[in-house]
This record gives sequence, C-alpha cells and structure tokens, in this order.
Amino acid sequence: MFKRFLAGILAFIFSILPCVNNKVEYTCKEAVAVTAEFAENESVAIDTTKPVFAADMPESEVISVNGLSRLSINGQLTSPVLFFGNTDFPNPGGVTTSQAGFAADAGLHLHSIIENINYYADLDSISEAEYRQLYSHLHESVKSISEGDPDAKILLRVKVTMPDTGSIPESEIIQYKDKSIKSGVVSMASDLFNEESSRRLAHLVDYVSSNGELSKHIIGYHLENNEWFQYLYRENGQDFSNANNEKFAQWLKVKYPTDGDLQIAWGNPFVKLSTATIPNNLPGNIYDNSKLYKDILFYGTKTQKYVDYHQYICDLTAARISNLSRIIKERTENRAIVISFYGYQFELYSSLSGHYNLNWLLSDKNIDGFAGPISYRDRNASSYAPNSPVGATGAYMSTVDSIQRNGKIWFQESDERTFINHTDEPYEDTFLTPIRSLSDVIEVHKRELGDTIIHGNGLWAMDLWARGWLDDSAIWENLGKLSNLY
Repeated sequence: MFKRFLAGILAFIFSILPCVNNKVEYTCKEAVAVTAEFAENESVAIDTTKPVFAADMPESEVISVNGLSRLSINGQLTSPVLFFGNTDFPNPGGVTTSQAGFAADAGLHLHSIIENINYYADLDSISEAEYRQLYSHLHESVKSISEGDPDAKILLRVKVTMPDTGSIPESEIIQYKDKSIKSGVVSMASDLFNEESSRRLAHLVDYVSSNGELSKHIIGYHLENNEWFQYLYRENGQDFSNANNEKFAQWLKVKYPTDGDLQIAWGNPFVKLSTATIPNNLPGNIYDNSKLYKDILFYGTKTQKYVDYHQYICDLTAARISNLSRIIKERTENRAIVISFYGYQFELYSSLSGHYNLNWLLSDKNIDGFAGPISYRDRNASSYAPNSPVGATGAYMSTVDSIQRNGKIWFQESDERTFINHTDEPYEDTFLTPIRSLSDVIEVHKRELGDTIIHGNGLWAMDLWARGWLDDSAIWENLGKLSNLY
C-alpha cells in the first residue's frame, strides 16, 4: 500500500515539474502550445453559407449566475434534469413515450435521444427532397418523445463513430496489436474520419436548424464517439493502424522541431521524425481489471516515447472534440449548447483513454459542458463491487467543481438499472445489479440529484436499453420535486 502511495506522490510531482531530457527542456506551457498547434492543424473548414433557422428554433446557452454555471433556454433558467430514452432500440409498448410523459407531468421537459451520423449516404448527390428520408430515424425519435411531452426540449446525442462501410482503405481502420481481431471501425486518427464526421455533422445540424418540426425541440448537441475512447481500447489495446502511426508522426513534428531534438528526448540517436512510430511495447496496453493499481511511472529518456504517445492520444481526442464543437457553434450561430463525454480521470487511471487533456478543453469557448456516468466502482452491487450497498457513494468520474468554475456544466449520466423491465430481455444482473424496489430507486435518486444540485451539475435519468427502467409516475414525481430545489 505504501509503495503505491509513494509512486502516486512521485508521479504527481513529476507531472507538475518541467521534464528535462538532457538538453531538451519541455515545460507545461509548451505542452499547451503543442496541443493548440496540433488542434489547429486538425481543424476542418466547413461550408460558410449562412445557415437557415426555422422561426421557432430555441436559443440555448450556459451562463454564469452568481458565479454558478446555469442552463438558459430562451432566456429562462432551466434545471438541467433530463430523461434519456434510447431511441436506437425499439419502443416496446411505447415505453419511451410513456416515460417522457411521466417526466412532463412532473414538470420536467428536458430529454435526450440518440442519432447516428449516416456515413453511407452520398451527400453530394442526395436532393433536398430526400433529406427527410435520410433523417427519418431522427424524426421518429423526436416523435417518440414529443408524443409524451409536446413541450419537449431535446439534447440530441450525436454518435459520430465511423464504421467500415466496405469501401474504406484498410490503412484507415483501427488495427490492434493482435491482428486477428477486427475492429470494423475507422480510426479516430484518420483524416477521412475527421473530414467526413465534420461534413456530415454540419449537414445534420443544418437540417435540424431549418426543419421546424425538429428545431423547435432541439436545444443542443451531445457529441458521442464510444465515449471518446478509441474503440475497445481496454479489451484489445491501442490502435496500431497506419492512420494512427502517421498522425502520431505529425504530432511529434509539432513537439520536436528537429530529428536531433527527438533523438535527445528519446535517448535514441537513430530515431527520426520521418520514421518514428507508435511504441510497439506500450506498458498497460491491455486493460487488466486484476491489475488496476499496478504502478507505471514514466521518467527519463527511456520512457519518453511512452509519455509522448500518451500525450498524443489525449491531444488527438481533444482536437477531435474541439473541432466538432466549433462546427456546431458555427452552424447554429451559438444558438445551441454543445457537450461531450470526456474527463473520466477518477475511473480510468491511464491516459491511454485519451481523457487526460480536460484542462485544455475547459478553455474552449465552443464547449458548454461534459458528461459521464456515475462511478461504476461504488454504486449498488456490481462485478466491480459485489458488496456495495444500494446507492453507495455514486461518485463522479471527473473533476466536476473545476468544470463548474470554468463556466461549464458537468452532466451526470444516471444509468441505474431498476426492477422494471417491459421486455423479454433478461435483467442485467452481473455487471451492474438492478435497484430492487421503488422505494430504493427514489432514495438513490435523492442522493444523486441532491449531490447534483450541490455541485451545480446536470443529470439525466437513463433508460439505457429501452427496458422501461423509469416507467413509473412515482419515480418522476420524486425527480420533479427534487429538481424544483435547483
């Protein structure tokens, strides 16, 4: 225990001191400059034609009220408490609509639904008359909420993950160290992903803004890309694709002006900027739950290549989020809020997650907030903590007070399983155990929303698999009363 504690203290000390590698001094200030230059290089220019807005499109923003970041919709402060209905799943017996209705009856009119970017459609040949068919799923999703709550205001979760559509070069597809495992997903590092996600997101946002049926409901966008981790990185390791190797080399050229600088930093007289690749022996490449607290301390020239890759993957992730956030703000002329999953430092202990550049994103004026689930390690009973009591601490995954103090809002994803299930699918009884009674659900929500209010955060109560976990009026009456305290 003492050894782990000491290693943690040393890691913290080294993280705040300048990193000196022989003759090369690399300071925290320079690290921020590297991130900024790299992100600027990755910024994608989009259509500059003036967007068209439907007459009743709302205006949403995060503003400061007495030093607290608050959500404002059409000039009215709004408690950021939402119902999340998973519209990627069927709506058995109208269960999503039913829960939206219970929320509305309790005075809660904020909701969240999912829309996936369509990477198969040819946007260059599709006509405006065909747009509705292209976005038919979105229309149906909004309808499943608005039929229960005609006054619904929706935070649209947009999944930008790009699948292998069948015509994408292998060099752009995520490649694990074990080449027998196929990802079927385009690398986050790929220029093709960067360009196509930017273009197609802008198209979606423009369509929503101009369509009165949709725009009157949608107040903002939630950027989703497998929660902004490289796809299945914990199970299968990092991405060794050509796309990721090439992007890492581009990042190194931003950090190190010359081959000599790189050679000194890495303690390798033979490495060159033109040939440097991702280290093949990355420590902790495969996430091992039995070794969560294994000590890995990087210091000195021998491990600088690992430090650089860790910083690169965080810079890449931040750059992608920043670019897409800017596009939404530009295309809506700042009339919609933008949030993203990010900042899971308290749950994912390795920066291989890409989530360790929160400080830089906090300074991004185009991002209004961040989101993440309630801690999986201390809430109810689970495979992580089989002896946890109902509710337990329900801790945050991120530094929520820092997020607040930087003018943004953290949204807590309350994906608590409950005893309610309107489908033939089995209860999820292994990874996360359901809350067994209505009274316990109400008590857990008191804990969660009470903590949310104290920290000035937002929260969405989530029916993750469209099972009807929250399909009881008493659950929403409780949440409605609590939200009035905000």
